[in-house]
Amino acid sequence: MDISVKVRLSKKPESKVMAHADVVLEGPEGRIQLNSFCVFKPNGKPAWVAPPATKGEKRFFPLIVLSGEIRKRVETAVLAEFEKQSSDAH
Repeated sequence: MDISVKVRLSKKPESKVMAHADVVLEGPEGRIQLNSFCVFKPNGKPAWVAPPATKGEKRFFPLIVLSGEIRKRVETAVLAEFEKQSSDAH
């Protein structure tokens, strides 16, 4: 399975969300596009990826849930593209 990622860096320096990412998973069986992952990077801590979510009355609820190896591969691909674009922007 091939994973491609498109990252859009946040233009708001005060935002907790550093970037948004769209992910395409493609293999012999077909293609699926997952939009609106968020990249967070708290002060002094490593960046991490949150899956697409919708806001409820009191908290956010995930729209998709990834687990196992596919979750690791998607998060790694998103963070790699985020780091690449972040370093290119500076």
